Amino acid sequence: MKNTISVLLAVFLVSFLAIGMVSALPAVEKVKINGDVFEPGDSLEVERGDELDIRVRLTAGNVSEDDIEITAEVLGYEYSDHEPIFDRAHTFDLDAGDTTYKDLTINLPYKMDKDRYDLRVTVGTRTGSAFEGLYRLHLKGVKHALIIKDVVFNPEASVESGRALLTTVRVKNIGEKDEESVKVKVTIPELGLSASDYMDEIEDGESETSEELYMRIPECIEAKDYKV
Repeated sequence: MKNTISVLLAVFLVSFLAIGMVSALPAVEKVKINGDVFEPGDSLEVERGDELDIRVRLTAGNVSEDDIEITAEVLGYEYSDHEPIFDRAHTFDLDAGDTTYKDLTINLPYKMDKDRYDLRVTVGTRTGSAFEGLYRLHLKGVKHALIIKDVVFNPEASVESGRALLTTVRVKNIGEKDEESVKVKVTIPELGLSASDYMDEIEDGESETSEELYMRIPECIEAKDYKV
C-alpha cells in the first residue's frame, strides 16, 4: 500500500511539474505582419523583394521564464544555405504577468519561386514545448520587374586613361510577363561617358546578358575611383 501511494505521489508530482513547464511558456497573444494582425492559418499575398516586419506580443503566465527565444523563418527556399530567410530576437527573460513586444524582419529574395510558403513564428525556451504559428505567404511576381544579376568589367579591377572599358550586364526577368526591347545603359557620370544596348526579349524567369558596352576612358584624367 505504501509503495502504491509513493508511486501515485511520484506520478502526481511529475504531472504537476509538466503542467508547470507548459504553463511557463508565455502566451503569444498577437502577431502582426506589416502592421496587420494575423492568426495562424491566415494568408498574405506578397511579392519577391518584399520586406516583412513582424511584431509578436507575448504575455507571461503565473510564473517567470528565462532565456525565451523567438524566430521567424521561411523554409523551402533553394538557396537558403547561403541566403536564409530567417530572423531571431535575442534571448530575453519575462517576469510573471508581464507583457512584451518583439520585432523581427525577414526579406523575401528575388530568386524565390512563385508559390505558397509558411512563415513560421516560433517561441520557445531551452527545454519544454514551443509555440509555432504558421502564417501562409502567397508569393506572386509583379507583372513587370527586372533585376541586375551581374556586371562584368574588362579590364576587371582598373583601367588606364586612354584605354577602353568593356562592360557586360546580366539581367533577369522576375516579373510575370515576357519583356521586349530591354535597354541596358552603363554610365560614368563624372566623366560624361555612357554606352547602351538593347536586348530583344527576356522571358519570364529567364536571364539574358547584354552585348559588350564600350566606353573609352579619356586621356590624362585624375587617377581615382569613379562610380559606374
